[in-house]
Amino acid sequence: MSQIPLQLKCAASLKNLPAIHQQVLAFAEEMGVSQKQQSDIELALEETLVNIISYAFTDEAEAHDIELTADVNGDRRFVITIIDDGKPYDPLTAPEPDLDVDLEHRDIGGLGVMLVKQLMDDVTYSRANNANTLKLSVKINTNKGPQESNT
Repeated sequence: MSQIPLQLKCAASLKNLPAIHQQVLAFAEEMGVSQKQQSDIELALEETLVNIISYAFTDEAEAHDIELTADVNGDRRFVITIIDDGKPYDPLTAPEPDLDVDLEHRDIGGLGVMLVKQLMDDVTYSRANNANTLKLSVKINTNKGPQESNT
């Protein structure tokens, strides 16, 4: 695509989430992403950013930034790339939660990662130069009716 990608860099703080969401969703709308997919993107982005902000940084005294880029590639995929300098963590290697176990006996964690993987068509992780890179992508659905799906 010939559009200019959305590029954001901000402090890794929960107070920045509303502004991030607003900018990413406005860009998604501009790129023709359906309302249903925008909702999926918003939820996946929320889950991902809250986890990064809450768990990636162990040195509370030091300020950290999150870099985010959103773009549409040649395959008409809306791709969000999130880069943080937190501790190494590949969420894709986390064990799937056992949904058959009673809630009071179930291990904590894993549901958010599972949700993100269900909402997005593709999720990838890499680590390079002391930074985590997580890419979330969804094929833009041109069907804007109530029967929308992710595929």
